[in-house]
Amino acid sequence: MNQFFDLVKVIFALVSVLALFYLLMKFLKNKQLYNQLNQMTILEKCYLGKDKLLCLIKVVDQVFLVSVTKQEINLIKEVELPDEVELTSNNNVLNLFKKGKDK
Repeated sequence: MNQFFDLVKVIFALVSVLALFYLLMKFLKNKQLYNQLNQMTILEKCYLGKDKLLCLIKVVDQVFLVSVTKQEINLIKEVELPDEVELTSNNNVLNLFKKGKDK
């Protein structure tokens, strides 16, 4: 009988810890404390093939073109965009690099 109560205590403790963890994660998600400053955003993704893509990433006030594969991430170059371009993730920024296209 004593072992039964020990088992109930362990199960109760496990459920309590899981519930506390769930509530904490829900609280943090609602408060958005994990990315409050929003200093890094992916502006554009261009898929080149299976597990290969180019990403245009804004970090604070700089924009970087990086290649991403399954094994690694490589910086290709820092991109200089025209001043009149507003950098938001809703823009199709890679269209700026197409030659012969109007703005």
